[in-house]
Amino acid sequence: MQTLIEEHRLSDETLSPKSVIETYIHNYRLVYGQVPSAHYMREGWFRINGETVHYTVLLQEIEQLHDLARRQRMKQSSKGAIRRLIDKLRFM
Repeated sequence: MQTLIEEHRLSDETLSPKSVIETYIHNYRLVYGQVPSAHYMREGWFRINGETVHYTVLLQEIEQLHDLARRQRMKQSSKGAIRRLIDKLRFM
């Protein structure tokens, strides 16, 4: 499954500011558990948590958040599998 950013790279279309903000908020919430302050200013500039960020930098940040969220899920699932194995061995 491709992320919004990967789909953007494959097509030569520019993502709308709305979709960039929605994607950023979604990934930020997955990683940090809270909703960031995010809005589009103009001409490719966004205001994210009080900082002015350009479109290209924000796309990179979205990719990093997506990767971090994926790593967190993998870490949690492996801990769950290890925990189940330990519990199973205890009850043998």
